[in-house]
Amino acid sequence: MFHFRLKSDKKPNGTKISAVKHVEYINRERAFAQRGECIFHAHRLPKWTNNDPKKFFQAADRYEGIGNRRYMEIEFALPNELTTVEQYRQIIDAFIAKHLSNHYYAYAIHNKIGVMSDGQHHPHVHIMFSERMIDEVEQKKERAACNFFKYPARKKKDGSEPSFEERRKHGTPKNRNWANKNFLPVLRADFAQIQNEVLEKN
Repeated sequence: MFHFRLKSDKKPNGTKISAVKHVEYINRERAFAQRGECIFHAHRLPKWTNNDPKKFFQAADRYEGIGNRRYMEIEFALPNELTTVEQYRQIIDAFIAKHLSNHYYAYAIHNKIGVMSDGQHHPHVHIMFSERMIDEVEQKKERAACNFFKYPARKKKDGSEPSFEERRKHGTPKNRNWANKNFLPVLRADFAQIQNEVLEKN
């Protein structure tokens, strides 16, 4: 089954989905714990989160500007021919290395049995991420949570570039590819290629 979707933080009716609640959903925590199905989760996050994805996306809920996306999500099916988390991660990690290496993210692998599928498993992954990039400033010295989601520093009136500290007090830029509809076929093609390579390897 080939299934690949790119989603934002909006419901079909246009209302916003809480980013921190969606972390709880994909990690099957709190109100979603009874659903089970989550067999592995991992993330890349700034130090101020203390390795807690909810802290990062809670900050996105709080500090992202009005009308801005707090997160985006990629969901894709994993082949039934693969059976272990290590095999699933070969696909996920290769995809992340190609498209999300300069983003903060959290992902969870689910493996559920379809109600109408005669006991067949449907492994898939949810990858939540911020469109904001880990730029050279963030790499050298991480921004505080209240700064990371601000608008990036702009050129000064005299045309000069902002200093390192000025850039650090402002947000990191967004990767505009994620708002480009023409980028989705590229993502799907790369995913298909990675999946085929991992299937052949295993």
